[in-house]
Amino acid sequence: MKSLLFNSNKNLRDENPSYSFCRCCGKPWNLVKSKSVETSKGCGTFATCVDCWNTSSLDELKQYYAEVYINQKESLVGTKHKMEHSLEHLLFSVEKEFIKL
Repeated sequence: MKSLLFNSNKNLRDENPSYSFCRCCGKPWNLVKSKSVETSKGCGTFATCVDCWNTSSLDELKQYYAEVYINQKESLVGTKHKMEHSLEHLLFSVEKEFIKL
C-alpha cells in the first residue's frame, strides 16, 4: 500500500524539492507534521508524519525509520562525522515509542 500512497504524492515532492518527506505517504515536511522518535536526551529521528505513524504497523514503522537511518549513515561517508546511535538502538526506540500509545 505504501507505494500507491507514496507515488500519489510525487507531485507534492516535485513542487517542494528543498524538503525531505514522509517515508510512508511521501508528503514533504512543510505540508505535514513529522513524528520524532527520541534516540537520546534531546535528540531524535523522524521518518513519518504523525498521521502515518498513527496508522502504520510496528513492522512498517521500523522499515521507514531504518530506511532513514541508512540514508543518513550513507550521507556521512567520507566525512569526519558518524552516527551517534546504532540502527538497533533506533529500532528499539521506535518500538518503545510505538508501545507507549
